[in-house]
This record gives sequence, C-alpha cells and structure tokens, in this order.
Amino acid sequence: MSATIRAWAAGIHLGLLQTGYLLSLQRAISAAHQTYATVVGAWLVGSLIGLFVRLRPRLTLVVGLLTYVAVQLTLTQVDFAAYTWPWWVPAIVCSGVYSGRFFTDAIAAGEDVGPTFAHETYGFVVGALVALVAAVFFGRSALWLCPIATGIMVALLTRKRPH
Repeated sequence: MSATIRAWAAGIHLGLLQTGYLLSLQRAISAAHQTYATVVGAWLVGSLIGLFVRLRPRLTLVVGLLTYVAVQLTLTQVDFAAYTWPWWVPAIVCSGVYSGRFFTDAIAAGEDVGPTFAHETYGFVVGALVALVAAVFFGRSALWLCPIATGIMVALLTRKRPH
C-alpha cells in the first residue's frame, strides 16, 4: 500500500477519534474551554508517549480504539457530570499514543517526513469534519461506528514488520 494512502487513512481515523472525544465530552461534561483543553492536552501527551514506546503500531491502534469505544459507550450513561473528567483523560492518552507511534513507524520505514505529516494532517481534517457531520445527522452511534470502520481500515493498511 502507498504511504500516502496509509497517512490519509491514519489521519482520518485520528481526526474521528479526537473530534469524537470532544463532541461526546462536551455533551456529557461541559462545552467549556476546559473540555477542549483536556481533550487536546491528553491527546498530545498520548502522542508524545507514542514517539518513545516500542509497541507495535497495530497494538497501539487497537488499544486506542478499544478505549475510545469504551468511553463512548460509557458516556451514553453520563449527562453533564463535570466531576467525571479525570476518568476520561487516561483513555484519551491511550488513543493518542497511536498518533506518535504512526510517525515513528513511518520514519523507520524511510517515508519522507514532510509529505507523511501533510497527508496525515489533511486526513485528520477530513476525519474531524466527518465526525461532526456524522454526529449531527446520525447521532451518538456514528461517533463510535465510524472510528471502528476506519480503525479496521488502518489496521489492514499497517505494515507487518518485526519491532
């Protein structure tokens, strides 16, 4: 598979996850700026961890997706409970690990950093927009069904290499 397709697919998946977290937590906790800061901050911590861990990319992808789906299903039972935010931060960190791991894997495979980062970023924007549109037109279930579909797609596109 082409590195470009892999980067786009990873970006779409990551955009769906991060925007899905944001939309769900804003509904369940608060639409205040602290919720946005929590999602972005925890995501960045996960990405940073992903730059240094030596786990297989598919493993970090699957763990991040499973924690995301668990949070989405749990949030269906939470309505405006601001005290619950510490429960969601570890899950967001887990989901963000694949972001950093994706880049270290791409670099190790000899892919050009600039184009890989650009394609992943464009895919992320598409994923964020898809998450918003899917949530508006198809509701909460779209926020976990779409990432499951893209997670499977990214897993299939991820190279098998010993690490």
